[in-house]
Amino acid sequence: MFHLQYLTQRGHDWQLVWVIRRDLITGQSDANEMTMAWKFHWVTMTGDYDLMLARHYGQSMVGLGMAKNAGSLVIRADLLSHDLSVQDDWLYLINTDYTWDCFNKNCHFFIEYFHNEAGQKGIDLATILPGSKLYERLNRGELYVLGTDYLGLGLNTQLTALSSVNLTVMWNLQDNSNFSILGYLYEFQQNLQFQTGLMLSSGGANTEFGGLYDSVNTDYQASASMVFAQLAYYF
Repeated sequence: MFHLQYLTQRGHDWQLVWVIRRDLITGQSDANEMTMAWKFHWVTMTGDYDLMLARHYGQSMVGLGMAKNAGSLVIRADLLSHDLSVQDDWLYLINTDYTWDCFNKNCHFFIEYFHNEAGQKGIDLATILPGSKLYERLNRGELYVLGTDYLGLGLNTQLTALSSVNLTVMWNLQDNSNFSILGYLYEFQQNLQFQTGLMLSSGGANTEFGGLYDSVNTDYQASASMVFAQLAYYF
């Protein structure tokens, strides 16, 4: 991977990245497997803006981003065309967050809408096959959801100077299933912290988070609810 970055005196930022990959079958470098991207970030009195042009796995991409203050809110928006050769391959999101003092505690709230035209309105696992846009992007880690429209909500509250609790909920707006995480963080010191939490999936039959029917294995595939704990030391 080659990465070049240049920061101007006015705070603008130019970045160029080039990633060369090998074909898994031939073992040779392949132009259709590589990524080359250019991004320009510029700062103005009204907000921050981004422009990205890229060639990624044989597809030409363009992306736009914006972040600006609106009173006490911070509003962000991103728009990405995965493939300029087609008209129905857009991804976009709108996000806003707000920080305030709540009963003498720092609180942070966000709400976000996400749309992905490569997703499915009525999710059918049997149709997510190798070679399809959705399958390939899931396989490369570019997407983590199967549907088209999602709403996310999050709330973080600082309980003490060293501890905080947070709740994040994500809804699939097509089938009304949801996924939520309730977490707790305690920082013993600057480089030692403990995290624990609960992850829950909810929804009806044949929904993304409630469980989807797998016609190949004739069974339902669902995200498991779980409890997690982590002790991390940084050095």
